[in-house]
Amino acid sequence: MALLVLFVSLNSQPIVLWNDFRYAQIRYPSEYEQMANFLNQKSNEDFRILLLPPYPSVKHNWAPYLWISSLDGYLMKNPFFGRCVPERMEPLALDFSSSLIVAFQQNSLYLVNIFRLANVRYVVLMNDCLGSVNYADVLSSQHYIKLEKVFGDTFIYRVNEEYFLPHIYATSDVVLVNGSIGDMFKIVTSEDFNVSRSALFLSNQLNTSQLQFIRQYNGTAKNQNFLLTFQKIDSTRYKVYIKASRPFFLVFSESYSPLWKAYYGDVDWLKAFWANPISDDKHFPVNGYANAWYVDPKQLRIKSNEFTITIYYCPQSLFYMGWIVTSLTFIGCVSYLAWTNESEKTGIRMLAKRIRILHRDVNYRNPKILPPSLNSRLLPLQELRVRI
Repeated sequence: MALLVLFVSLNSQPIVLWNDFRYAQIRYPSEYEQMANFLNQKSNEDFRILLLPPYPSVKHNWAPYLWISSLDGYLMKNPFFGRCVPERMEPLALDFSSSLIVAFQQNSLYLVNIFRLANVRYVVLMNDCLGSVNYADVLSSQHYIKLEKVFGDTFIYRVNEEYFLPHIYATSDVVLVNGSIGDMFKIVTSEDFNVSRSALFLSNQLNTSQLQFIRQYNGTAKNQNFLLTFQKIDSTRYKVYIKASRPFFLVFSESYSPLWKAYYGDVDWLKAFWANPISDDKHFPVNGYANAWYVDPKQLRIKSNEFTITIYYCPQSLFYMGWIVTSLTFIGCVSYLAWTNESEKTGIRMLAKRIRILHRDVNYRNPKILPPSLNSRLLPLQELRVRI
């Protein structure tokens, strides 16, 4: 019980990490809370926040002797890039964050293209952190980002609307990058590159069949207009409403995982156990970290070209099923214990009744009537009757 209380305490409040790996509670500056309140008011919008400096843990000038770890996750509701513990990140997302640091160090004029691929709408610069890169100068050189709010040493920048890509979008514009995430960053931050609503596939993230498929698609792709809206049911399920007539890629800007599945139609956690998702060979890593599915409307055999796709994180179904099984098991155990306790009480009452009948029929108080052996056996029954 003590270990449970300690675990809950450590995970319910901001903590810091000393160099010798001890934990302590801290009080962060009031402008952090003001900044978080400002961003949380926009939490109904679906976007990411980029936190700078983009390191797992940093030192602040108000606590220069401490490494602050995961402080921002306690304040903001929207997901964010940057201040994430590497062990908690998917490998592709970790590579993306690492390459982002290099891009800032090179002070590219087109970092906004990276923000666009990452579904970033706000950039939060904590200028009270001790770091080697002057992020304020880098951000001020970006022509497509404007300073929106200042809270003490915390600066909030907003990406212009025309350079913001939604969390989910459809595209038939495919770019194949020969190389790694670093090579992709060099391409998208070049002056002559227009990200638009492209899907960038990296050759070193694709298997042989996927690479061949992308090359074939590039030769036959035709531009088309999409009508797409989506609804976020919760953090594990999205419903996407699409109108399209030709094949396209559905891009989902969430850390790539084969456990993310896309289903035709409306699928909930229970239907996911037997519904058939889009095949895994049509599920690709895209934009260096995200998910993309190849969708062919002709396979649906519908006349209106309007259909629904559900994006779902499958382990959530196992969680719900485990919760149901655990609840039923708990109810069953409690019911069994209650029944057992009632049975024991019933058995005692029946035994007491038999003793009373025995006492009525046999005068065991007179030792002359009964043999000594039987009299000695009945005396404990008398004591039992008195206790009952």
